[in-house]
Amino acid sequence: VLVRAYAGLVDTQAAREVIAETRRVVAHLKWILPMIDALEAELFLSLGQVDAAAEWARRAELSPEVAPLPARELLYTTYARLLIRQGQAQSALALLQPLEERVRSGGRQARRMTLLVLQALAHDALGARLQAFARLADALRLAAPDGYLRRFLKEGAPLLALLQAYRVAGAPAAAP
Repeated sequence: VLVRAYAGLVDTQAAREVIAETRRVVAHLKWILPMIDALEAELFLSLGQVDAAAEWARRAELSPEVAPLPARELLYTTYARLLIRQGQAQSALALLQPLEERVRSGGRQARRMTLLVLQALAHDALGARLQAFARLADALRLAAPDGYLRRFLKEGAPLLALLQAYRVAGAPAAAP
């Protein structure tokens, strides 16, 4: 949470320090280290460091051909973000769809919002604006009752552009 908060405040040094300290504190918990690495990759992407995030994905041995396991959900969500940024939106969608189905069936609405937003960005990257708008509308409907913002804000300029196009197209203005 602190890493994401500092990243949102554009205090990347503080975010990096939290990551380093967390790694130090939980070094004996080998199962959690990949999640910390994924969080660092999210930070790389927020800074526009796509190559560093791609190196993380290579080291983590992530592949769009492998169905994501539930325990690796965070890794594959971050990986889907990377794929979208690398122009591989179709591969990102192939990962996001089963993840979204899993969280929907589990009633995990906050996580589902993130996956819907990423699906919207992937569809938009593919030029499928209507599908992008449909996914975005689903995410906005989930977000509206509780006023969720972070899941939208963290996606930055690409989502802002999509939200503006959505609004210009006459979509409901029920933004989070």
